[in-house]
Amino acid sequence: MRSAGVSAEITHQAADRGVEATMSVWSLGGGVDILSRASTGIRLTQGPGRAGVTAERVSLSVMTPGQWRFIQRGSDVSGAAGLGMVLTDHTSTYQFARTDTGLTRAINMDRETLGLPMEMVRVAIERLESSPLYGLVRQHIVHLVRDLDQVEGSSASAMLGTATAELARALIWSVAGSSSVARGALEDSLQRRISLYVMQELGDPGLSPGQIAKVHNISVRRLYSLWAAEELSLAEWIMSERLEQARRELARPGGESRTIAAIAHGCGFVDAAHFARRFRTAYGVSPRDWRQLRRSIE
Repeated sequence: MRSAGVSAEITHQAADRGVEATMSVWSLGGGVDILSRASTGIRLTQGPGRAGVTAERVSLSVMTPGQWRFIQRGSDVSGAAGLGMVLTDHTSTYQFARTDTGLTRAINMDRETLGLPMEMVRVAIERLESSPLYGLVRQHIVHLVRDLDQVEGSSASAMLGTATAELARALIWSVAGSSSVARGALEDSLQRRISLYVMQELGDPGLSPGQIAKVHNISVRRLYSLWAAEELSLAEWIMSERLEQARRELARPGGESRTIAAIAHGCGFVDAAHFARRFRTAYGVSPRDWRQLRRSIE
């Protein structure tokens, strides 16, 4: 469990028939990991000694009905008749205890993947059940775990991870986006959130400064000012990221079935010839020669 990103102290509760536990972990790509744990009674405790020194990770966990309780900040949630869902900030103290046998399904991601400041997460912990997206996200996590074996490692896996992170982001935003604490934190993290958005939309050939500014409710002038101190301009950075994504795709094992033109289009290039010229300028070889070189090394 610790290797899967659970930083708390883990204690199995005594049971008449002994301890039983089964756990599966999947990596969807896009920075999202999935955990499924079925076990007899268990206690997770992150006290002051561990809080604040662990990685900035966030979890959304769905528990089957039963005798369980989760406490963090102002949230105190207990097992109920239906599926329960809790949001966990792994940099703060928390307790989770279950005395009966049960199943937990969770999505785990770091703050960079989530794309929201931890201050917003902490506000949302106490308000999670009031979100209009609560039921939708809960069911998504349940169905996600059921079907993961069919998609893990496929080309759809990373897209599914990105979509899952988007749902988690929307859930947190729906209950914490209007708080004064969140507004200040969002301003501080604006460039980081824009960078995350651009990385997710690199395949869109229509990605433009106007579109980026509109999505983030700022002017194009403000957008450019955010990049004024960077080594690369916004346009140069987007181009370099598209080329790097294409370089990775061309070298991916087993990817020979995709044409170079298809990879170029998937990375946001409208014209394959233009892509080839930019690729050669950046890396000193053509896309075709790069693919053949990587294949000969393997």
